[in-house]
Amino acid sequence: MKENKEESFQIYEEAYNLIKDIFNKVRNNESFDCQQVVLVIRGMVDQVCLGGHELLTITSRSSPENYLWCHSVNVCIISLLIGATLGYNKSKLQELGIASYLHDLGMIRVLDLVETPKPLVEAAFNEVKKHSLYSSDILKGLKEDILQLAIKIAHQVHERVDGSGYPDGIKGEDIHEYTQIISLAVNPVS
Repeated sequence: MKENKEESFQIYEEAYNLIKDIFNKVRNNESFDCQQVVLVIRGMVDQVCLGGHELLTITSRSSPENYLWCHSVNVCIISLLIGATLGYNKSKLQELGIASYLHDLGMIRVLDLVETPKPLVEAAFNEVKKHSLYSSDILKGLKEDILQLAIKIAHQVHERVDGSGYPDGIKGEDIHEYTQIISLAVNPVS
């Protein structure tokens, strides 16, 4: 079977609309359906296993108005492509996909600070850095077994192998391999 451009676009749109809905629910302190996330990620994994090139071309679409939602979808796609390149099976890709897709939910708690047009003062920047803690807390609150790994990944996503990351300054092998992949997908130059 070959990857289909229209199907890739449809999968991207489904993922985009779902994450936008999830962020809105999180903003309103509502829970969301994790099974919908599983279905969307399963579709992405299937496309990535067919090559993922069409999905990758779609990741270039983003604007200041939709950045947060596109970022979540794009990081997921790039993470899945890295995982596929590393030889991950569909089960591991599914885990990686869920974690990467939901890694930034805590940004909704600091969005006002992030959207400020002026440079952040240190106190505001320190508050923004807490978004990884907020993300893991949001996921913990859902009490879903399929999110256990995603909770850990969300907490660690800004850790760096040299220990210079946050929130805990852990390094090396203490950082989950999925976290390292997602960190690369989030910011390939760090």
